[in-house]
Amino acid sequence: MAWFDPTTARRLNLPFVRQFWEYLLLIGRAPLPFKERAYCYLHTFRWAWKFRGWLREDLHEAVFVGRIVPFFKKHASWTRGIWRTLKKVAP
Repeated sequence: MAWFDPTTARRLNLPFVRQFWEYLLLIGRAPLPFKERAYCYLHTFRWAWKFRGWLREDLHEAVFVGRIVPFFKKHASWTRGIWRTLKKVAP
């Protein structure tokens, strides 16, 4: 996280996506029988469905707001009016 370590300021910060991914890796590494492993994956995907809004917010903030908008602001000055309008509509 950038506020703890300034050298990681340019890296994507996706805490909920990372947590979901780590759950999947953890289940894959666990020495479980097939039936239990499938049950764990099922519950993990239920968790992802329950928190899909948070996962979507992670991706939106990191990819769209963090990468795409600054790129267009810097390299396509004609889009400045669009971003100002969007900022007023959706704070």
